[in-house]
Amino acid sequence: MQHSESWSPVSRFLIVTASLVIVVAGMRASAQILVPVLFAAILATALAPAFRWLQRKGLPSGLAILVLILALLLAGLLFAAIVASALSELAQNLPTYQQNLADEQAAVQAWLAARDIDLPQLLQGLDVSALATAGLRIVDALGSALSGVGLILLVAVFILLDLPGFEARVGSQVAGNNPLWQGLGRLSGRIQAYLRISSINNLILATALAVWLAVLGVDLAVFWGLLAFVLSYIPTIGLILASVPPVLLALAQYGPGRALVAAGGIVAINFVVDSFITPRITGAGLNLSVVTVLISLLFWAWVLGPLGALLAVPLTIAIKLALESYNETRWLAAAMSARAESPPAAPQP
Repeated sequence: MQHSESWSPVSRFLIVTASLVIVVAGMRASAQILVPVLFAAILATALAPAFRWLQRKGLPSGLAILVLILALLLAGLLFAAIVASALSELAQNLPTYQQNLADEQAAVQAWLAARDIDLPQLLQGLDVSALATAGLRIVDALGSALSGVGLILLVAVFILLDLPGFEARVGSQVAGNNPLWQGLGRLSGRIQAYLRISSINNLILATALAVWLAVLGVDLAVFWGLLAFVLSYIPTIGLILASVPPVLLALAQYGPGRALVAAGGIVAINFVVDSFITPRITGAGLNLSVVTVLISLLFWAWVLGPLGALLAVPLTIAIKLALESYNETRWLAAAMSARAESPPAAPQP
């Protein structure tokens, strides 16, 4: 059998490309199962430091896991309650929102008519009832997508239950300098850093957004803040996606003036957080360029569906770390970086 070292560069490129195509096709085909498992693995990775902290405080492994399980269940129930309450209130108030939008449309038509501006086709084609109903369907679809949270929590719980035994079993079989084992450790550390940084940043953004909407009197301010917290894990466009529904709701409740004020406040909050707060908590950061983040966002959303956008950064971190481990692909990892960094101490040939 021919060894890989004797293959021509073109042959190796074609083989690697074909392998990647097969892997990506398999991921797309199994996305319905793969997405909850990946979310659960990332959640378990995020909770691992808390598990070890509880152990250092003297709690037995079983009791430490029980504490984390109860915390997860409490968070999940609270999350589900907020979403269910928001959907119920939106459905209840939908006729009022539709009537308000219809009144706004009539006012705009009267204002245009008083100035001899005729835009009948545009305004007649604007079905405010359909617009409000579409908005409700979008939020309802979000609630359906988040219904998989229970499965994610369940899988994460089982991963946490197996974590001590997994570390003991695998750790006893590999040497301390095993490159794969070390790589898994670095990957875990980087994902934890990403989640820590993003969670702090998202919490600040979400709290400020919820307070601002509550001051303006927009309904469901807490829910919109929660939505902003979750969607802000999607790089670049997450906050935009989270901001559209409350701005539209402000339009339905109070008209264009209040909606513009709400949108302006959200833009200002995002600017302040991105310019002054995020740089202070990011530090060295994850060293991913903006182009890499955008491409990864599009790619993983295409492979795994809309929820793949939430997984884009962790999965890209894993790919970048794998590329850094080999001399032949380290230049690709450098191309994905926002700045130069020192190479690994002991790369593989």
